[in-house]
Amino acid sequence: MKYYNSNTIIYLDGAFEKAVNSSTDLYGQSLHYGYAAFEGIRAYKTHNGNRIFKAAAHFDRLERSCQLANIPFPWDKQELIDATYKLLQLNKLKDAYIRPLVFLPPQHETELAKWCFDHDLCLGMGCLFGQQAFKINRF
Repeated sequence: MKYYNSNTIIYLDGAFEKAVNSSTDLYGQSLHYGYAAFEGIRAYKTHNGNRIFKAAAHFDRLERSCQLANIPFPWDKQELIDATYKLLQLNKLKDAYIRPLVFLPPQHETELAKWCFDHDLCLGMGCLFGQQAFKINRF
């Protein structure tokens, strides 16, 4: 299965754009060290239109994952849910897998990206780190 094509729209740091026009830096913390957080969410076609399964709970869990890794999560979750529905609409997807992804470029600013694939939708996010970025969490 091809994940995207020349018409695929993504959501990157607050804006919708074509996937073929997006890029990432090869020196980012997420690429080199896996310093990122993601969530997997499903959307389904129903008799009432598209529905994202437990969207709020999934974005709550993504936020918690970021907290545990000391990755700031400055986004409004309802705005992310709304943007996800818009992304499904723009890509004409009914049943989809949604992948919110919080990742960091080289300068420790995070990025918000959402990719939309046939049965796949990925999201990514970003913010600034302070002195506590690499604090160890005890469980």
